[in-house]
Amino acid sequence: MRFAFASLLLLCFTTGALAENSPHGQKRAPCAPFVERYCQNVPFGRGRRLNCLAQHKTELNSECREALKKMQDVFAYGKKQHELTQNLLAKQAAKDKVEAAKKGAPATSTQNGKPDGGK
Repeated sequence: MRFAFASLLLLCFTTGALAENSPHGQKRAPCAPFVERYCQNVPFGRGRRLNCLAQHKTELNSECREALKKMQDVFAYGKKQHELTQNLLAKQAAKDKVEAAKKGAPATSTQNGKPDGGK
């Protein structure tokens, strides 16, 4: 469990380090009018608005195309980190389950179900 927690902390710090290159604030500003024009009704999350902008790439100005590329790179990195973290958490959960089963597993039983044979 400590390993999973450490992995999550690492993800947070890594994500924080990328904040300077994140798609927030000024990085998104060049695309705001295009999002409003082409993607306003596209729900947030899972890269749907990035995909929408990519579908309209020919209609975007050069500033927005550059910003879109950066946002896609950051999104891809975050997605990869999320997948890695989920895999690590799943492995840790499986390991924890095995360890819990070993600790809670009854001893080999005998005739009456007691380890010492009921003596």
